[in-house]
Amino acid sequence: MMQMFMNLWYCFHIQIFWNYHTMIGVGACFLLDKLYGDEELPADIRYRLVQFFNGHPYVAPYGVAAIATELHKNYDETKISRFIQGVVGILGAVGDHYYWNGFKPLILLVVTGIVFLKLPLFFIVIFSIVLFILYNIYQCRERIRGIEKGKALGFGVVKEIKAIKNRWGYTNFPRIVFYVILVLTLTQLIPIILNYKLVILAFVGLGLGAVSGKKGSSVYYFVGTLSVYICIELVIKQI
Repeated sequence: MMQMFMNLWYCFHIQIFWNYHTMIGVGACFLLDKLYGDEELPADIRYRLVQFFNGHPYVAPYGVAAIATELHKNYDETKISRFIQGVVGILGAVGDHYYWNGFKPLILLVVTGIVFLKLPLFFIVIFSIVLFILYNIYQCRERIRGIEKGKALGFGVVKEIKAIKNRWGYTNFPRIVFYVILVLTLTQLIPIILNYKLVILAFVGLGLGAVSGKKGSSVYYFVGTLSVYICIELVIKQI
């Protein structure tokens, strides 16, 4: 149990010295050194990780633990280098898809729904804190699971990493969150929306999007124009 908490603590250091050149290479090397044990980490593997290693911080332990396992089994620099080269893209893409494009927007959606229900502020604050704690418990569990699976499966952990992406299926949470928040906001602003000026502004926004010539720009200009006008109207009413 104590070792599990220590491994989790080491995982939190995976983004130390993060930068656009080596990404999480230094942090991954630190974690690998801790997972490898008391033995000296091979210099070539250490150098390879420090050069470049990318991955979502919650999912990266899957790959790092797998490297530690393979080093203990049968050290083969070529195979490990190929594994690192192949897994860096998967670790980043899968983690971003599941957490940044799925889990976080889902949390935002729940909080937005609670706010628009107009519940007492105390309840909203308590609920948000509980949600924050649950989210972090979940991501800590992901890190621990990554180390356990990586140690158990070695290179075979790639299948487990890819499975993370399919937890939500093809649900596009960012788009769902955007439209839900937009609808909720517009329903709260019906008195302002029922204004002939907005119809004119809507056509202006759509026109600007059409002139720009970029795919999908009309929607952004339309929403942007309406948002600016609504904000101006709200400010004028306050004054």
